[in-house]
Amino acid sequence: MAIIFEKDKELIISKVISRIKNSVTHQPEACVIFITQLYGSVSLEDLEQWAIDDLVAAALHFWNVLQTRAPRETKIRIYNPNQEEHGWHSTHTIIEILMEDMPFLVDSVRMVLEKMELTVHLIIHTGGIPLERNAHHALTQVFPKPHTIAEEKSMEAPIWVQIDQQTDP
Repeated sequence: MAIIFEKDKELIISKVISRIKNSVTHQPEACVIFITQLYGSVSLEDLEQWAIDDLVAAALHFWNVLQTRAPRETKIRIYNPNQEEHGWHSTHTIIEILMEDMPFLVDSVRMVLEKMELTVHLIIHTGGIPLERNAHHALTQVFPKPHTIAEEKSMEAPIWVQIDQQTDP
């Protein structure tokens, strides 16, 4: 039975990738590796709740967060997706986090959100993603897993969280 679920999940991810290949002009191969790792960590049940267009737009939005990050920088973007501004819509607030990978990140994020009494609907965390950045901290390469980290590469932790929609800025 697990094999059927994985094939269905791979089908959804392949649909997302085929649309992304047509829309990403800068580093499309790296984007495909990122998307494969991002959605590969999501359950089939969660993926099936999304329209393919929304999966594409949400992934591309998060892909843009990865484009630059200085060492030891933590990037956090919180927004309520709407079609006009973000290319997709959700009834939830989205939190996108990018930082150096380290143990217990997801647990720490979940604990903070629970302390704030926010309901978490979905957390996507791929585990660390091996990346390479240039001297200006711009993304130059995303490596598939497993991959040995060399000195010029970093292991970064993209975390995508879906919480109850927040209307108070």
